[in-house]
Amino acid sequence: MKIRNTLTALFAGAVLLGAQALQAHGKEEQSSTADSMQVNSVEALKTMRTLLDTVNRDIAAGKLDRLHGFAEAINEALENMDKDPALDAAKKKRVTGYVKNIAKLTDKMHDAADEKKLDETKKAAKKLNAQAALLEKQFSKTGKAKAKESMKMDSSSMKMNM
Repeated sequence: MKIRNTLTALFAGAVLLGAQALQAHGKEEQSSTADSMQVNSVEALKTMRTLLDTVNRDIAAGKLDRLHGFAEAINEALENMDKDPALDAAKKKRVTGYVKNIAKLTDKMHDAADEKKLDETKKAAKKLNAQAALLEKQFSKTGKAKAKESMKMDSSSMKMNM
């Protein structure tokens, strides 16, 4: 009986995870309103920032083994940012560029981490944080001040453990 309950619970968990994965990849029906897209963009930025903060702490501590998963999660979080209807043409172009740059830098960072090259990983992470701050700036109302503060914080946390 316990085995049947355990298997049922595992199956239900797998179904739930599968449904969440489909939603994360945009397979589920999305609302077409600007408000919901803006919320999605804000949530994507929050997810990216949370992941980057964890990446920065891991790199500062010399823990490179988890970075591959974080790199993929960051890219997944940002994959539809350029489809936000609140963006004008100029911002959309910048957002598209920043997302592409972030994807390249996360790959570079995780490749360096896989090879256990801490210095190269730190360099890629520093560039990644700068691009992330520029991306955040496109969606913030405070603009430059927030991006500069974010870059300054990321830079100081990387210096402390170099």
